Amino acid sequence: MKRVAVTGLLILCLSASAHAEEPLRLLPDAMFGGIVQERDVALIFGYAREALSAAIDGREVPPPEELTQRAEVIGGEMKRRGAAAGRVLIDVFESAMRDALREPRLPLLPRDPGRRI
Repeated sequence: MKRVAVTGLLILCLSASAHAEEPLRLLPDAMFGGIVQERDVALIFGYAREALSAAIDGREVPPPEELTQRAEVIGGEMKRRGAAAGRVLIDVFESAMRDALREPRLPLLPRDPGRRI
């Protein structure tokens, strides 16, 4: 679980836009804003540098405890926000279905092409 959380954190950090004028907004700020902090980025890249050096030497480096803790905190926050977003989507779908049921339906057209309306 820890490796998955660290991997997810790495993906989030590495997929951020590097464009200087306007950041790429693929994900809404309400969902992901404020979760990953500047310190987290430093932790990730510090660990990546250490892991690269260890790989060159043929050894494995466990992730730092601070990075693991942040990954758990971020994972918990993402679960909370994901659950809230899921509830909102369910409410939107329910409302749309209720509205569709309330609208009058158009009569079906006859199947026989010889019959005209």
